[in-house]
Amino acid sequence: MQWISNYGGSKAKETATTTRKDINRVLNIAFESELPADKVIRSILSARGISAWRSATIARTETSAAASHASYGTAKSIEADTGVRRKKAWNPVEDDRTRESHIAMGSYPAIGLDEYFIVGGESMLRPNDQGASAENVINCRCVLTYESAYAF
Repeated sequence: MQWISNYGGSKAKETATTTRKDINRVLNIAFESELPADKVIRSILSARGISAWRSATIARTETSAAASHASYGTAKSIEADTGVRRKKAWNPVEDDRTRESHIAMGSYPAIGLDEYFIVGGESMLRPNDQGASAENVINCRCVLTYESAYAF
């Protein structure tokens, strides 16, 4: 919910301001009420007559971004609570729809939680990083996995 409130719809920068606000409003309502993905898509479609394909893309991207944010936040909390440093590894879905730069991340070594991956020349804290370009985030299906590194 925190991610949606702060960043929801931010990758839709190319859309009109009104459309972006409508998308953000719909996403907030959807996540507050825990609507299933198909209802989120329908809500986005009705927001401003966005195409079904675009609506599904937005819903998938925003849902993945919120999940990535929550996963990372949980790993940071576990690290703080236990005193055990964590490492993160970037895990791409490897198929014909995956960006080459994301597939390459599958062989990238695990790094500290606060370190940045270099993905296609861009620094990213995690998949669907809100500070990353739309080109590196939209439709990204990559996830992080975590491992214990050492006690501090």
